[in-house]
Amino acid sequence: KLLPLQKGDVLQTFGDISISERELGFQPSVSIEEGIERTVDWYLFNKTKYIYQQLTLIISSEIFFVNLIELLDNTNLNDELMNGILQIAIGSFFLRFTFNSLDPKWLGYLFSCFALVAGVAFIDSYIGREEFLGIILQLLLAILLIWLSVRLSNETILFVGSFSLLINLPRLITEIFPNLGFLFLLITGTLLIFVGLYLNRLRESIKNI
Repeated sequence: KLLPLQKGDVLQTFGDISISERELGFQPSVSIEEGIERTVDWYLFNKTKYIYQQLTLIISSEIFFVNLIELLDNTNLNDELMNGILQIAIGSFFLRFTFNSLDPKWLGYLFSCFALVAGVAFIDSYIGREEFLGIILQLLLAILLIWLSVRLSNETILFVGSFSLLINLPRLITEIFPNLGFLFLLITGTLLIFVGLYLNRLRESIKNI
């Protein structure tokens, strides 16, 4: 956050190395232009190195589990169910690992949420005809993510959870009331407005934490 000037903040500086040149024989070996270029390179490297590490980690995890599923392909386990369980496992691991040590956290949380959503989607597909149960699972995950976003003060999790909620809430209403027609659109639109206002209030609360 940008705060007002604090006690001890320096408004102006007049750097002078003449004493160190005279007493210590110091002579700068890097020009100001080269120094700025090196600083920018250092900043960009440190800003992006963790992103590449996280990408490598998530891709390696996915490849490992895909091969694990292939290895277990001869068993009686359903592929969609296995994929769902493994994606939820990856998402849960990344969520905890990001909270403890991974940076940048927004990317770790984004990978975690996508893996969790994909896992529930696989289980939803596995359930098949029981569409109502699948929708309930999706909504429960959305509510869990929104709750986590408030607990962790993280907007990335809030975005994914809100998006999932706004997609699956109309599905639930359609499943319960299949013949609503225009009334369905009116109710859904009203609910989404209130949900959107509430989620925006949560977002503002998270920003102020």
